[in-house]
Amino acid sequence: MGLKSAAMYPLSKDRMGAPWRWIEMLRIYAMTGDTDGALAQIDKLLSVECWVNATWMRENAELKTIREDPRFLALMRKYDPNA
Repeated sequence: MGLKSAAMYPLSKDRMGAPWRWIEMLRIYAMTGDTDGALAQIDKLLSVECWVNATWMRENAELKTIREDPRFLALMRKYDPNA
């Protein structure tokens, strides 16, 4: 259901409001231990120009369960080479 809701608000058409729906999916994946799902959401969010950025991802307390994952760190480097 969550993915269906997020798909109704594509990031490409609403860069202010749509990220919240995708962030909710990210939070669900992170909280339930679905690291693959969480990382896919992070990649999706950071791949479009919107207010969500790598700094926000690194500082978000809800993502602490995946912060040490090498794939998370690689995404942070990909989207913020200065990190």
